[in-house]
Amino acid sequence: MRGLFMKQIVIVGGGFGGVSCAKELLKKIKRKNINAKVTLISEHNYFLFTPMLHEVATGGLSRENIIVPINTIFKNPSFIFVKEKVREIDTKQKQVICSSCCIAYDVLILATGSRAHFFSIPGAEEYTVPLRTLQNAHQIRNKVIAQLEKAVLLEKNEKRKKELTFAIIGAGPTGVELAGELSEFIDAFVKSHQGKIEKKEITILLVHRGKEILDMLPAYYSAECRKRLEKLGVTLALQSEVTKVEREKITLKDGTKKQAALIFWTAGFAANTIPIDKKHYNSYEINMQGNILIAEKKEKLKNIFALGDCSTFIVNGIKAPMLAQVAVKQAPIIAHNALDNLGFGKQQKEYVFSLDGFLISVGQYFAVAGIKDVYFSGFFSWWLWRTIYLTKLYGWKNKIRVALDWTLNFFYPRDTSEVE
Repeated sequence: MRGLFMKQIVIVGGGFGGVSCAKELLKKIKRKNINAKVTLISEHNYFLFTPMLHEVATGGLSRENIIVPINTIFKNPSFIFVKEKVREIDTKQKQVICSSCCIAYDVLILATGSRAHFFSIPGAEEYTVPLRTLQNAHQIRNKVIAQLEKAVLLEKNEKRKKELTFAIIGAGPTGVELAGELSEFIDAFVKSHQGKIEKKEITILLVHRGKEILDMLPAYYSAECRKRLEKLGVTLALQSEVTKVEREKITLKDGTKKQAALIFWTAGFAANTIPIDKKHYNSYEINMQGNILIAEKKEKLKNIFALGDCSTFIVNGIKAPMLAQVAVKQAPIIAHNALDNLGFGKQQKEYVFSLDGFLISVGQYFAVAGIKDVYFSGFFSWWLWRTIYLTKLYGWKNKIRVALDWTLNFFYPRDTSEVE
């Protein structure tokens, strides 16, 4: 056993970054027989596969299929899970201060992820539902179903048409995927109500400030996804910057007002950070080794690393995107450097930014994919998207459940029942 005293490595966050980093650390600790413990702190006792949230929100998948209890991922004597909310980091005492306890660390890794970003737009946080958590997915599903059930009882007139207008603010990947799934979810509801409601009465409005949807990606994505959304009956409102949100109303920069019974927010995410020595950070700026930098001095915070959505990593003057694959690729580097920091390595490694590719699904049986400089769309892309995500799920039980759900979706309509 190397090392006289057991070292404490603490990870805050149970998302892609935190879980991937813990797995890498535990492999290295076992292989090198290192005297260290890994403690992971999270508010939830499960890992959530967020790329599939829009399917849970629209009846394509059950919630049980995209969550895995953290303790079932890590059946390892060197691992400890703590379900707590972290309030602050005290670097002088080398402690993580939680709601009901303090946890000491020798090395700290912050993987706190991201949250919905409302850009200080009046009413946006109050009157919209984001899609970032499991609770958000349930809210969206229940609110859509309740709104449709309410509209069925109304006379067929303009008021009913207004009650059947749904708006999504933000046409990035999350907004586009939600719009496609929402259209098909509503189709399933309409068919189940046998003529009591018609698809032509329903409006799904995708509002975006840019000239084109998915404007942060190559033009192929926007062109193909746009065609698919229009085929699904989604109305695009481009170059429409939202300045105010009220109950059932959106105000645009040019003064135009758009009515919508339900409004969903997918316009952006911000780093989810916690104070360090009572100082609040908008994001943890990190260097190539994953060390957090103090912005004013560009000095490293000792023994503290960050990765994933909560961190800012600049590549050629451009911030690395908030993607699960970025966090997963950073994890082995951070794990190596954390152990090196404790004296169990020879040299710090550097993270080199790269993307394997990018996939966006737009409803069932259609997706757009890009791998290197090769782009393609349609059923094969959708099948590829499904296959890749299936391999990345934790646990065989979840893989089998998801594969079974997807197979049954070929033969049975979406589940349009409310969730508790």
